[in-house]
Amino acid sequence: MVIIIINQTFITMVEKTGGAAAARKVTINDKDQVLEVENKQFHAKIANRNNSPFVSQKNSWEDEDTFPIPELLKKGIIEELKWEKPSRIQSVAIPFILKTDEDTKEHENLIAQAKNGAGKSGAFCIGSLLRVDPTIKKVQVVIIGHTRELVNQTYDVLNSIVKFDPEYKISNLLNSTDTKGAQVVVTTLGKLLQHLQGRGAVDLSELRVFVLDEADDFYMDAKKEEEINTFHGFINTKLKRTVQYIFFSATFDTAISEKISAIVSDANQINLKQEQLKLDNIQQYYMKCAKNGKLQFIKDVYESITGKTQTIIFVNSRDFAVKVFNFLKDDGYQVSLIMGGDMSKEERDKQIEKFREGATTVVITTDLLARGFDMPTIQLVINYDVPHKKGNPEYELYLHRIGRAGRFGTPGVAVTLFDREEDEGVFWKIIEKYQMKDKVNKLDSPALLGKVIEELPTDF
Repeated sequence: MVIIIINQTFITMVEKTGGAAAARKVTINDKDQVLEVENKQFHAKIANRNNSPFVSQKNSWEDEDTFPIPELLKKGIIEELKWEKPSRIQSVAIPFILKTDEDTKEHENLIAQAKNGAGKSGAFCIGSLLRVDPTIKKVQVVIIGHTRELVNQTYDVLNSIVKFDPEYKISNLLNSTDTKGAQVVVTTLGKLLQHLQGRGAVDLSELRVFVLDEADDFYMDAKKEEEINTFHGFINTKLKRTVQYIFFSATFDTAISEKISAIVSDANQINLKQEQLKLDNIQQYYMKCAKNGKLQFIKDVYESITGKTQTIIFVNSRDFAVKVFNFLKDDGYQVSLIMGGDMSKEERDKQIEKFREGATTVVITTDLLARGFDMPTIQLVINYDVPHKKGNPEYELYLHRIGRAGRFGTPGVAVTLFDREEDEGVFWKIIEKYQMKDKVNKLDSPALLGKVIEELPTDF
């Protein structure tokens, strides 16, 4: 097993051999970090992508020893997705996805962690496609997302990569149950379990790779965790081949890592140190509002942010998200609402498309969009509520939320609002955990937010 710990200036690689551990450090240029673009509609709006500090300046897709990518897939990566160079996490993770055990010759499992907006999706999409035998017209890779929005996004990335090679077929099980001829299936875990048995069951006899995106989210919910265990049991009892497990997320706490180890006991690991989880490219602010004054803050900043950027406003509950949306809409403000629950999947897809196309610039949502949702044009995140459950800080969720701004290493802004001392205390607990006190500033008035957005650097 190999464990890689990524921090700001070096990668530490620990390879365990016969119970002994030897570590070596590989120096990494500070500019050699991670960048990912998953929505081709916005490529033209991302300036200087290849000069971004999140793009690997040392590696190239032309390095066939590191990236044995067929020419037609490489064409999709470069021409469709505009990824002219691999990101840092892609440079590290893809070779590990292709790594085999010296004795068994089986592909080794991988648990990988990287910052929000670091290129994780690109890493497992490219890596898993390289595990596919295009001459076999059966499902060989299953990629699981935790929301419909994330599944659709991953499906689009995969289709962009294989656009020029008709030998590959990608199936989105959320939109069609037809998996005939597909080598890669993207879906949610619940939907997959519905199609394991009976008429129209997905044929997984050739399955070789199982990818879990935003893996830690599945272990925060008892039902989702049970579904993972169910599918793991299916693999162990029904399939006659070894399946490679690939788990990706920006955050893995100790408790979740222990749960994952029950399924994936032997895996290569790419880890971030806790203090490296903070997102230095995002300017963080807080605003202490008058009691019940948070809605007024949104009204006060509305004119100064519309037309300058796209904005996500996170609210803790569906009921209150609806109330905030209705308050603003009734007062004539142009905002959209995206959430689960009573909102139909067709309406969610419609609102997401409008947001991606720029027809809507301000979206109110729950944590449905907090993980994995990638849009390069989002420069502002507003935490209408501090993320918590019954007064307990949701540390990782805060990072996921603010990580929707400033994707791929571009500059972004996050503002957290509170009007109660209890919420203020929760906020500072989160900031202290990730050692971000020096990264957070007080926003003295709503009027200043527009100026902060205007002054974001465009040459990064």
